[in-house]
Amino acid sequence: MSKRIEELKIRILSEDKKRIKLKMEDAGILKMSAYVCKMALDGICIRLNLKDIHQLTIILRQSEPVR
Repeated sequence: MSKRIEELKIRILSEDKKRIKLKMEDAGILKMSAYVCKMALDGICIRLNLKDIHQLTIILRQSEPVR
């Protein structure tokens, strides 16, 4: 994995920074630099919530097979 050595500085309004932080938290990304970089390069961050699927998998593994 390569290190990020370049720096990019931007100026934004405090209201915009608050909105960015909220979106970053919604996406489950902990570092603002990672979120801003991902959005600048790809324009999208996807967060999958697999909690329900995980629970369903547990239930299916515990159940007896149908004959």
